[in-house]
Amino acid sequence: MRNFSPLLCLALLGLGFSAATQARTSEKFLSVPPNWSMEGQIQTVRGSIPPAEAGFILPHEHLFTNFFEPAERLGYRLEGPVPLPAARFFQSFGMLNVPDTPEKLAFWDRPDIDLSMIAKMREGVLDGHLDAFQNKNMGLLDRDGDAIDEVNRFRDSGGKTIVDVTVGGIGRTPKRLEHVSEVTGINIVMGTGWYRWPFHPDWLKKKSVDQLAQMMIDDIVYGADGTGIKSGIIGEIPIDPSSVVVSGPLMSPEDLAAKRRAQLQRANAANAPRSDVIQSEELKVLRAAARASRATGAALSLHYLTSSLQPLDVIQEEGLGLDRVIVGHADSLLKYHEAAARDMLARGVTLELDYGLQYTAVQGPMNEAQKQILETAAKLIREGYEKQILLSHDMCGRLNLTRYGGSGLTWISSYVIPYLRRQGVTDAQIRAITVDNPQRLLMFARPIPTARLSR
Repeated sequence: MRNFSPLLCLALLGLGFSAATQARTSEKFLSVPPNWSMEGQIQTVRGSIPPAEAGFILPHEHLFTNFFEPAERLGYRLEGPVPLPAARFFQSFGMLNVPDTPEKLAFWDRPDIDLSMIAKMREGVLDGHLDAFQNKNMGLLDRDGDAIDEVNRFRDSGGKTIVDVTVGGIGRTPKRLEHVSEVTGINIVMGTGWYRWPFHPDWLKKKSVDQLAQMMIDDIVYGADGTGIKSGIIGEIPIDPSSVVVSGPLMSPEDLAAKRRAQLQRANAANAPRSDVIQSEELKVLRAAARASRATGAALSLHYLTSSLQPLDVIQEEGLGLDRVIVGHADSLLKYHEAAARDMLARGVTLELDYGLQYTAVQGPMNEAQKQILETAAKLIREGYEKQILLSHDMCGRLNLTRYGGSGLTWISSYVIPYLRRQGVTDAQIRAITVDNPQRLLMFARPIPTARLSR
């Protein structure tokens, strides 16, 4: 899920154990049952399946989200005036203007959205107004019916499997994912981990790298949140320098936007220090995720919003091969940092195009930015990188839903694939990108032994 912007779907350092030997030594505390292995299988919310049953796969989606989940801990339940602690939280992850006038608060509190509201919100941004109107429902996917409707559309278009990479802090709901899978017959693979640092609960800051790794391992081996429903992938795990520290009074939209831009520029600069690229708590989660991936054989899916290669260095320091790593939101790399994307491909990761391929009502499908992304992708595919490319939507808020004029879960099959074909991408290459590659990554690898401990 891309940087959260309540307007557009809302997802727009060396901290200990820095050496590989230290990482391996610390892993003696990780516990995986003797002889446990999912090697060669894909783990869904309803049990394991052979890769051949996965079919056409969307590897990065969100059927349920709640970007305001931490706000409840701050004493706010999405109605009425926003208290200062919640407002600071909103600004920390990218909401430029917390509603501060009666008119904006009334707009924010509307129980649902319609096309006229979407047009009003988009008009403000397109005109360069940083204080555009926003609505609380833009950051919520909380209705079973909406999820079932979108998944049925995906199924009817020929899809078979959806990877839901909603993690801790933004509304992961194992039981609801299981219900949607049962009703629709679609395979759903659930992620594990934690989202960006503003969403971290206080207890997470007190946990060690190994303790966090063990929690992810337990989600995969035993099930999540006491449900027995097991995760089948690690992530999405954020590397995102755009979150800001907001203290004292709220920042003006102009100052907040400038601070975010400055942080991103520092993170993307050549030879940037690691502390500018990866926030310390996100670094801890990244190390833990790499260790959990090694211990279980599950792939690691990243929310990656920097052109720096340092996060890949961290993963390798932890002993995980980059062939098990998905760099999510790589559409922004193809648009702005093609050289960095090529460097990543050379190191063996798989690039995933997702958020930048969405469209929303009153925006219209296949804009010029999307054409640029897909034309660059087609060029890489023609050069032989078809085994390192994935396609998804990153559906993450109500603007993305079909009922609100968004792209839903069928845009890839209906528009993106035909556009790639017109760019010379063959049917065999399309199958590699939409079937073979995600199947290979969802299929568990052989665990790298860390400890011979039983539960």
